[in-house]
Amino acid sequence: MSVIMNNIFYRFHSTKINLVAYTMNLLNLSHMIAEKRYHDITILSTTILSFIIGLIVGAYLTSMIYFFAILIVVPVLINLYITNHKINIQR
Repeated sequence: MSVIMNNIFYRFHSTKINLVAYTMNLLNLSHMIAEKRYHDITILSTTILSFIIGLIVGAYLTSMIYFFAILIVVPVLINLYITNHKINIQR
């Protein structure tokens, strides 16, 4: 059941930080520990660990160099440059 809910919430929250899916993954992890499925536990633990590392790195970059502002500004500037370049070529 948690796998089905994970797939539903992943599609529903695909544009947001997907904490619901990772909560479901934690539930899956607890079931796997209870069932002693050690190979699946290592795969899912790697996923959860990468999510936690991503949160830590994202928090550090946001607090130090306004990382998300850079992520928004750089594509906008590139888009403006490409649009301006296309307009100049057409003239």
